[in-house]
This record gives sequence, structure tokens and C-alpha cells, in this order.
Amino acid sequence: MPFDQGEPSALNRKDLKMKTPQVAALPGMTPLGINPNPVRKFVVGKTYTTRSICDYDTIYRFEIVARTAKQMTIREHGEIKKRGIFVRDGVEYCKPHGTYSMCAIISADREVE
Repeated sequence: MPFDQGEPSALNRKDLKMKTPQVAALPGMTPLGINPNPVRKFVVGKTYTTRSICDYDTIYRFEIVARTAKQMTIREHGEIKKRGIFVRDGVEYCKPHGTYSMCAIISADREVE
């Protein structure tokens, strides 16, 4: 018989149970999937800079006024704006002028000292 439509036998019930998958640790991760390297975050009160992609001599400066886990409030030339935060390669980034072609992006590792 190719397929039995009846009640599964005890052997078949045992085979149907899910097995716990074996998780292999990725590079830079512990076996439980916890990243031991913390994310580099924006700090309230600090100033961050970036250069314009169109004009190398133009340098943008942004002060972090407040922040939450996914959003931050920035000040540029006295104007206050709220922008979203995203994480890439363990560093927080923000697009302070919005998302468009060749927009400025600030990163938490480009702090003014």
C-alpha cells in the first residue's frame, strides 16, 4: 500500500514528533545566539558629524537632544527634528535629512571629541 489512510501506528506517531534542531554558532556569536559585541549607540548630548557625498568640503554636525530605542531627536542649526535609527554591522545609523538619493548618514562611531 502506498499510503495508509487509517490511524497512525505507535511507530508512526513517534516519527511525527518534532526533534530539537541543533543550532550551530555563527562567527562572533555564542551557541545561544547572543552577540557578545554590544551595538555602538548614539549618546544624548554628543555631537556627530558626516560629510556631504556631493561636496567633500561640506561637513554636517548634529547634536543628539533625546532618544528612544528606535528614534532620536536631533538639533541642526537650531532646528529640532525626530528621525529613525537603524543598526548595521553593530553600529547605529540615522538619515537626518530623510531618505533620498545620496542622503547624508550619521553613524554612532563618528562622534566629535
